[in-house]
Order: sequence, then C-alpha cells, then structure tokens
Amino acid sequence: MKLENKYSSFILSPEAFNDLEHIQDYIALDNPDIASRIITEIFDVFDMLENKSTYWA
Repeated sequence: MKLENKYSSFILSPEAFNDLEHIQDYIALDNPDIASRIITEIFDVFDMLENKSTYWA
C-alpha cells in the first residue's frame, strides 16, 4: 500500500515515511480499513503536536 503525503506542514525523513508504509502494509494484511485509519490517526497526532508546539515556544 502506498502512503500519500497529504500533510505538507511538516517533513518526515524518507526512512520514517518508509517505516510508516511498512507498518500500514503489515496491519493491512489483517484489515486494510484499520491500517488506513491508524496511519491517518498517526498523521493527525503529528499535526496536533505541530500545532501545540507554538504554545510551548
């Protein structure tokens, strides 16, 4: 399964992005819908952390 980088507000290293693709592929072996949802939730957390970082600075 190929991940789409819809999130341009932060940058993941190619290795990290590749790791997420592998995680998604592994989970998709059992349940593709859950795999997609988990990856979306991971990116949502990245987005949340980025938005909260302005409060920590």
